[in-house]
Amino acid sequence: MRQVPRPRVPSKIVPVLTDDELRQLLRPPRGRRFTELRDYAIVRVFLATGLRLSGVARLLVEDVDLPARRIRTIAKGGHEIRVPIDSKTALSIDRYLDVREKHPLAHLPELWLGARGHGALTSIGVYRAIKRRYPNVHPHRFRHTFADRWLARGGSEQDLMEIAGWRTHDMLRRYTAANRRERALASYDLVNPLGGL
Repeated sequence: MRQVPRPRVPSKIVPVLTDDELRQLLRPPRGRRFTELRDYAIVRVFLATGLRLSGVARLLVEDVDLPARRIRTIAKGGHEIRVPIDSKTALSIDRYLDVREKHPLAHLPELWLGARGHGALTSIGVYRAIKRRYPNVHPHRFRHTFADRWLARGGSEQDLMEIAGWRTHDMLRRYTAANRRERALASYDLVNPLGGL
């Protein structure tokens, strides 16, 4: 068996969310119900930070610094990272925190609480909240979409690695595989090897 080469297993490319899908996901809730505001804030945090499901689920209230627009979390591998959020995501968290104060278990340190007096959401609870509201969206697509959009909008690979908490370029390639060729083609006119000749 030592002489037999290992079979090549092609890596599965996770499709990123389209602009239309993002518009639907980022449509603010009409009501002020606890679960609506919580789930909307969770989706915004996923899309604004590119955090993993476990990183979003483990957030504590004290991990969120709204004035500085930063979230502190533990990345895979156990190292702490601080990620920025946009002003709309900060506002969605602030609105959720307003209704969270009236929750029977508001004293708990965990950021995301279950409805009707249930305790803090686990990773499974966050996953179910997303699937209940958006059945066709797996939370891991948020991370791929964040990385893809970061590069498509001109963000640097090094900064993306820092924000995502990635230590190797393998992770960068894995999470940005979906539209790699389209991004390269779109950058041609900016780079234009024959520009000015």
